[in-house]
Amino acid sequence: EILKISEGRFQAGLENGSAVAQARSLLSIARADQLRYAAAREMDVHAIAALAGQGADAYADITRPAPHLDVALPLPERLPADLLARRPDILAARARIEAAMEGRKAADADFYPDINLAAMAGFQAIGLSNLLTGNSFTLGVGPAIHLPIFDAGKLKAQYARATAELDLSVADYNGAVVNAIRQTADAMTQVKSLAAQRAQQEAAVREAERAFAISQDRYRSGLSTQLPMLTSEATLLQARQALAGVSAASAQQRITLLLTVGGSYDAAEIGRAHV
Repeated sequence: EILKISEGRFQAGLENGSAVAQARSLLSIARADQLRYAAAREMDVHAIAALAGQGADAYADITRPAPHLDVALPLPERLPADLLARRPDILAARARIEAAMEGRKAADADFYPDINLAAMAGFQAIGLSNLLTGNSFTLGVGPAIHLPIFDAGKLKAQYARATAELDLSVADYNGAVVNAIRQTADAMTQVKSLAAQRAQQEAAVREAERAFAISQDRYRSGLSTQLPMLTSEATLLQARQALAGVSAASAQQRITLLLTVGGSYDAAEIGRAHV
């Protein structure tokens, strides 16, 4: 409509060619945006169908959503740090610590001799030199005496390695916890910021609607031309588009917050998460 008016004013000698060129440019930008958003919507529909385990026959049934963020994903009053214990990366890091602790226990146990006294009848046949090798056989049964303490260098190295693996596992766990806390803090900051931005954008939409209504009244009363009214409507559309973007980002950040704490941030779930 703005392009039509600009072309009419140009033909009447009331406007120069730059206004027409600018109107055409804005129209082309709007059409490109329309195509981009249509493609993005189609891909989102495809993603929703795939998440539901359905194919192309479900596309037509996926209609425009009406999200109610404050009801569907309410913000928590507090986020206990214990919630982070449900995160898969922290659970895995904790499991590695437990495995490393068991490994060090096994390495420590190798320092203590395990002597089969019932097989000592073959002591004289074995001889002292063979006894200390750790591979002695008596009575043709198998190792009768296991004295790994005599291989101190190897055992110390194994114990040191097990201790280093435990230290590394602890460091990895602590790093995972710190990273989880940072991610949660970042997500919470974004959620709060986007909530404030959404409130400001809603106010901007209300003011744009008011300005558009006034411009409509002026045009209908003959106090203004159609061009100011259309310009005001374009501003309103931009404000609504910005609000849609902020609302979408707010939903995404609330879901991100859910992921960073490993699931629901209902404090009542904490006890069940540790059972």
